Amino acid sequence: MKNATKRTAVLLSTAGLLAGSAVLALPATAAMTECEPGDIRTVFEPGSVIPGMGAPRESATLTNSSTEATPVPASRMAAAASSVKVPESVSLTDVLSTLKSDHGIDAFEEQTWSAGQKIGAITLSPGQSMDVTYGFNEVAFSGTQQSCQLDGRFGSETSFNGTAPTGEYVRYADPYTNP
Repeated sequence: MKNATKRTAVLLSTAGLLAGSAVLALPATAAMTECEPGDIRTVFEPGSVIPGMGAPRESATLTNSSTEATPVPASRMAAAASSVKVPESVSLTDVLSTLKSDHGIDAFEEQTWSAGQKIGAITLSPGQSMDVTYGFNEVAFSGTQQSCQLDGRFGSETSFNGTAPTGEYVRYADPYTNP
């Protein structure tokens, strides 16, 4: 009969441990966190990431007034810059990194054409003219951003839209065939 008493005591103590651990369990809210405090979630609206050419910054007409075909140089006469535009409450670092990782677009905080920067030398026939337009490639976008709060849940969404430079462009066009 002594064996039966020991077994009962072991079973009762095991049941007590299991019941005690259920009492000490973490609250359901702590177990269901969405994020780590400080994390930022940046989401672009579907179809809103549109790369393209920004408005031209300057243009010039190159003309070969000699009697022989010759290279005609051109350089930028004044500095110009293009930079990201988003609301101050939005993390620019996360916008740019998400553009790169999710959309494969290298966007920069700032892109600059500097004074005197060469924009090309093209060979023109005698009397031929060429229009040169230069500016910045840009990407337009819109989306939302949220920060993870101390309770492990994302806070309210902040909407944003903006543009960011992705490079520079130079466009040559014959002024008589391409108005």
